[in-house]
Amino acid sequence: MYPFERFSESAKGTLTRAQQEAEQGGQSYIGTEHLLLGLMGDGNSLAAVTLATCGLDMATIRTDLQAALQSDRASVLSQIVPTSRVKRIIELAFELAKADNSHVVDTGHLLMAIAEEGHGMAAQVLRDRGLTVERVRNEIAGLRNGGKTEAAGAGPPPVRQHLALKDDKGRAIAVDILFSHDYSEEEQHVVASRIRRAVERAEGTEN
Repeated sequence: MYPFERFSESAKGTLTRAQQEAEQGGQSYIGTEHLLLGLMGDGNSLAAVTLATCGLDMATIRTDLQAALQSDRASVLSQIVPTSRVKRIIELAFELAKADNSHVVDTGHLLMAIAEEGHGMAAQVLRDRGLTVERVRNEIAGLRNGGKTEAAGAGPPPVRQHLALKDDKGRAIAVDILFSHDYSEEEQHVVASRIRRAVERAEGTEN
């Protein structure tokens, strides 16, 4: 649904940890509370540093979320995996990254999206702790202006195509072509054919 390669490495870890938090808690859904805990799981991420700067740590957030879960149990149990709110938060994170002219969606975008979406359990905990949208935005901006960044996620591996050719004396020539993931099979075939013809023409010229 989302281009996973667009997430920073820390953001990818956040999504993985969010799923683990849901599984460990015995929930059948991934909610904003799990996403917030996932953000705190990497203490060096942009989101975690922002929250720590605002005085929040993993233990505090977990305690607040557990209290919120107990008071809102009925609505929680009706959710599905992933909740529509989490989907919206991820979409909003992509929009925020685009507004920043960033190809990478980092944990700062995810945290800002939680705050801006404003209706999930995680947003409630942030508000209760005094983290308004403006404060979160300003803290993240300050960290970025200070040089805080996250490593871009690795994109899909290149596609390798092997050409087994022969020269005019029958000797083997091996050519490996690495195509980026956005090359279609037809485009790969066209390029490989051009290389094959170029080698054959070169051999014919030498003769």
